[in-house]
Amino acid sequence: MIDRSWKTGDKIHVSFLIPFQVVKAGKSYPGQSAFQHGPQVLALDSLLNVDLLRAYSLSAGQKVLVEKPAGENQKELLPPNWIGQQAYSMSITTKSNNANRQQLVLVPFADASQNGGAMKVWLPIEIPKPDEKK
Repeated sequence: MIDRSWKTGDKIHVSFLIPFQVVKAGKSYPGQSAFQHGPQVLALDSLLNVDLLRAYSLSAGQKVLVEKPAGENQKELLPPNWIGQQAYSMSITTKSNNANRQQLVLVPFADASQNGGAMKVWLPIEIPKPDEKK
């Protein structure tokens, strides 16, 4: 509760820490997972991940390591004509080629594919345990 005398133009800024969760796909997409940020499911938009998709096919048989995003919105990763202002990036690599790190950019499912890019929610990802990093 905020108890005060309000004046015209007074504002309140409220900020919540919304954690990321990894959601396992189950039988429909075995070995794959998705990211959820609060109530939003995040998606990969192919047009925002051109370089990453050149390096990784992200097919069901390919397991890639992903560092769980910290939660900072990186809207500067979005093109100028993009509708929406949320983008989250994380490093992605494979166990066999840890040196070849790429940035995976995810956006809310509702914003993905607006410029004609293919979108993907279920990814063949694995979050490394703290002792497995590097």
